[in-house]
Amino acid sequence: MICETYRKSVTFTGKNITFTGENITFTGEYLTFKGRYLTFAGKDLTFAGEKWNNLNGSAAIGL
Repeated sequence: MICETYRKSVTFTGKNITFTGENITFTGEYLTFKGRYLTFAGKDLTFAGEKWNNLNGSAAIGL
């Protein structure tokens, strides 16, 4: 599992993202999504028609 974090903001470009019924917190870090799969806090996410798979609640890129 590869985790990548960066410094101060989160940018989503050209996508609509909806988080429903969950609290999601980014604290003072850049987060860069470079692979197909994102794991997130015990939940599966769907993004741009692809399933973003879950793995133990950390941001895992390129599984």
